[in-house]
Amino acid sequence: SGINAQILSGGTLTIQGTSSFICCKARLDLGAALYSTISGTDSKLIIVDEIQFEGYLKDQEGNKQIDLGQGRGAYIELLDNGIINANETLFNECKGVNGGGIQINCQSSQKQIIQRIQLTDCIGTGNGGGLYCIIGSGEIEMNEFTINGCSGLNGGGIYTSIEQSGKFTINESCSISNCQSTSTGSGGGIYAIISSGEIEMNQVTMNECSGLNGGGIYTQIEQSGKLTIKDSCSLTKCQSTSTGSGGGIYAIISSGEIEMNQVTMNECSGLNGGGIYTSIEQSSKFIIKESCSISNCQSTSTGSGGGIYALINSGEIEMNQVTMNECSGLNGGGIYTSIEQSGKLTIKESCSISNCQSTSTGSGGGIYALINSGEIEMNQVTMNECSGLNGGGIYTQIDGTSKFTIKYSSSFTSCNSSDGNGGGIYININFATQSQISIQDTTFDSCSALNPQISDIHKGYGSGIFISGINWDDVNNGINLGQVEYIKCEADQGDKGLFIVMNELRQLCRLGNPRGQYVRSKDYTTELSDISLLMGYRGSPNQFESATSEELKDRISELEYYIRDSGNQWHISTMNNGINRLSCGLIPNPCGTINYALNSDPLLFEGQYNPNTDIATMILLEDDIIDTVININTATILGNKIAIQSQYGGEGKTLSYDNMYKIGSNSESNTLFNVNGDGIKLGLYHLKLDNSFVTSTSPLILIAGDTTNNINTQLHIESCIFAQSGNTPLPELKHNIIQINGGQASIKNTQISNYLFSNGKSVINIDSITDSQEYSLILSGTTVSKIIQQGNDGGSALRATIKQGSSVQLQDYCIFEECICESGSGGAIKIQQNGGILDIKETIMKKCKALNGGGIYASILTMEQFIINEEVYFEECEAFSTSLQQGRGGAIYLNVGQDAPYEFTVGVNLHFNLNKASQYGRDLFIYCKNIIVMKPDRRILYDMLNETYDKDNAIFGTEFAQESELGRPQMIDFDILQLMLPYYNDIIYISQDQSISENTLKCGRIYLPCVTLSYAEGKVLTPEWTYETAPQDSSGDQQINHTYIIFQGIEVTSPFESEADNIIIRGAFPDEYLFATQRAILLFTQNGQIICSDLAQWQQQGQLEKRSKILKSKVL
Repeated sequence: SGINAQILSGGTLTIQGTSSFICCKARLDLGAALYSTISGTDSKLIIVDEIQFEGYLKDQEGNKQIDLGQGRGAYIELLDNGIINANETLFNECKGVNGGGIQINCQSSQKQIIQRIQLTDCIGTGNGGGLYCIIGSGEIEMNEFTINGCSGLNGGGIYTSIEQSGKFTINESCSISNCQSTSTGSGGGIYAIISSGEIEMNQVTMNECSGLNGGGIYTQIEQSGKLTIKDSCSLTKCQSTSTGSGGGIYAIISSGEIEMNQVTMNECSGLNGGGIYTSIEQSSKFIIKESCSISNCQSTSTGSGGGIYALINSGEIEMNQVTMNECSGLNGGGIYTSIEQSGKLTIKESCSISNCQSTSTGSGGGIYALINSGEIEMNQVTMNECSGLNGGGIYTQIDGTSKFTIKYSSSFTSCNSSDGNGGGIYININFATQSQISIQDTTFDSCSALNPQISDIHKGYGSGIFISGINWDDVNNGINLGQVEYIKCEADQGDKGLFIVMNELRQLCRLGNPRGQYVRSKDYTTELSDISLLMGYRGSPNQFESATSEELKDRISELEYYIRDSGNQWHISTMNNGINRLSCGLIPNPCGTINYALNSDPLLFEGQYNPNTDIATMILLEDDIIDTVININTATILGNKIAIQSQYGGEGKTLSYDNMYKIGSNSESNTLFNVNGDGIKLGLYHLKLDNSFVTSTSPLILIAGDTTNNINTQLHIESCIFAQSGNTPLPELKHNIIQINGGQASIKNTQISNYLFSNGKSVINIDSITDSQEYSLILSGTTVSKIIQQGNDGGSALRATIKQGSSVQLQDYCIFEECICESGSGGAIKIQQNGGILDIKETIMKKCKALNGGGIYASILTMEQFIINEEVYFEECEAFSTSLQQGRGGAIYLNVGQDAPYEFTVGVNLHFNLNKASQYGRDLFIYCKNIIVMKPDRRILYDMLNETYDKDNAIFGTEFAQESELGRPQMIDFDILQLMLPYYNDIIYISQDQSISENTLKCGRIYLPCVTLSYAEGKVLTPEWTYETAPQDSSGDQQINHTYIIFQGIEVTSPFESEADNIIIRGAFPDEYLFATQRAILLFTQNGQIICSDLAQWQQQGQLEKRSKILKSKVL
């Protein structure tokens, strides 16, 4: 060696003046120019005054003679309390294994000061090209030193290992330039292992240093070690080489801390982490604060994190007043971070990230963050003009129990996703373990989501924020975006701020007070704010990524339509504004078709609509000519209680004709409304309806059910208008308008007019397919007019087969006008009753026509009830035919079957006016087995005795039972009214058989005998003589003759007295009563007797108190 010094206690070695050590060589390669061991109290090594250590010779011209010298410039070992004080020393092109210029091994507790040292082009074949420093205890302070062009395997400029309480301070305008770690080594400028010690760097400049990992600095920090870089330190154009990372700094922090304060990093580059690469574990911290800046740094090739690449595992990074500008990387142009196990990244207090971008196919122009059970918190952060494929400002994936928070006046300006989603922020989050997003008091200004490749329909969403979430629930709600402000943000797909992809999107939008609190932007007011500010896709992220354009259209919506509660209403606009999508239903966001709404899952509307109790109401905003087959049954997804109506219409409401909308179906062959199934209900309100396709045989409306079921199918039509489509002359329809095969149907305040039917079809046809299908129909306040039916079926307005358990009711002044059956019976209504109930009241039939039964034709086999009663009007109805066999029953024709009970009622308050029958029965014709047994006066109760009632050809009937069965002549086209008027005659018929007789004002006829002789006595036309009328002499020819004809026999139970001249009591002859016996039997019982007197003779003789008793006996 040049100098080999062992300095013991109290000893001092001073090297001063202009000294040079050139091309010195040590055999053991330990300090070729200087080898010194300093130990003991007050032992010192002092080097001052421009001492020079060089590893080469110069010739006379001053040219270097390379490779002549070997070994380190100096090796210094400090023990115990040894001290070194070095000043103004130059090490030039020195070479050694570890520490080409200087190697220091410091175990002294004293503070060592080395200043104004210059190491140039030194080489460490091992570690530490310029300086190799081991500090076990004590402190080394290096001031104003320069290291330039040095190289080593690890630590091209400095390699240091700090242990225990050791400290290494580098400050006061130190610089490390053009240093590099060689081969696979790291730490081009500094390589530092810090284990419970500390390094502090102050005003240090590092320029154009390079290494595999950590072009400027490579450090490993353990056991509470600390690295502090502060006070205007800078790293410029440092780079990690090959596949290495951390162009400026590469830091592994196992248990310790790095603090950077007022540090500048510029134009640094590396595979991952152009500026900084760090891995932080346990409770370690990395603090970057107070005006630090990272500019123009980039990760190369496929690397990420242009400014910072940070792996945070239960540690923390805190950034405070940091500026990051024009950095770039594949993912995370500014910052790439992966945070796990409660790790945390905090960016706060006026940090800014500007003009950073992710390159190629990368995302997260400003920040790319993977958070798994970790946290990011940002406040007072500014991001400006950052861009990335997805997430121009920030891209983050969140899983585990993680948090992502942005608050306190943060802003994103002019950030954009270049060919993806999320101009400001892109968030991919799994809420399964209660992860949270909170972005508040944050502004997104002029951010954009671009889709330059227009063909990719899944890009260009979320101009400000794009969120893709799964497993969200409303109990733990992990989203709070309240009070975010979006200004002039634009997405190529339409939103102007927020776009969320999530299955539970609607539930999120319904949370809070006001509703939508957690997604509403600042000052957002429903029905006033721009609805494009808040949008989303209702479905899973996987569905979104694979969705077709139609599926996207279905599931994308402005969030206002989830925030606002449409209740149980779905508005429909088929022609103009309607779009079939999950959010549709509100007036400004109508669905495109009724069928789309009906096929929506009710779970999509949980909280506003309960399919078990609510009626789902479809509200038309215009005519609907799109919907075709509308099935309301147990397979209807939305629910089993449906109402369809025009806007402002509905049950119990009034609406003008011009405000009613039409559902057109005249081009369709299938049934428009098909209603069936237990519990199914359909209501139609204030609609215009027409017919199916002309040649279709399918009814326009079909209901099928069973009234025996407590939750039977129900159809309610109210205030609708039915009219056949087309111009006059109308084509013939081959289908019914309403077909009822069971269930409960009601038609109220509806107008049905202008239909032409062929093949016997009707407006309403009722016919249960099976006996188990019972039905009920209530027709109230409804008008059916101008209906023409061809064919011979009858019932142009209503044709019904009424079975046991079924019923038809007409009420509330229904009107049937000009209902015509050209070749059949029952102009308006034809009924075949085989059980069940027909109840007609408060109904008007006018100008209706048929062959028989101009208004109503009813064929009765059996019944529960048949009644036409209470304010029923028949006006100008007509039974017309050129055939003698038809033309009966101008208003009503009743065909009462062989075994039918005579229990029908043509009741009170019926009104007949100007009806016609070309044959018989202008108002009523009854065809039955036995008119007498029918007891017409009990069946026909309206006031036909009123003197204003035209009794001519009014009520007629025909019996189909033959005379041999009747026992009397058959009544054919018989004037039943004769049996209805009071009967008085001097010939009175009596029968004790009450099946053919009764004691009424109408009895005494051969067709309606009286029951008793005593009642028949009051039915004679000519009164018997009285005291005042009896002649005074016997010269007159006037005779009073009373004849009583008995069918078979009677009982006489009370005295029979008469003052007639001649009284005949005889049995009926066979030509009068087929079952007459040879002699009629009089049976006297109780007080029965016959008393005849000649009042005139008694009067002449003055013997008024006498009477001749002719007969008082019992006939046996």
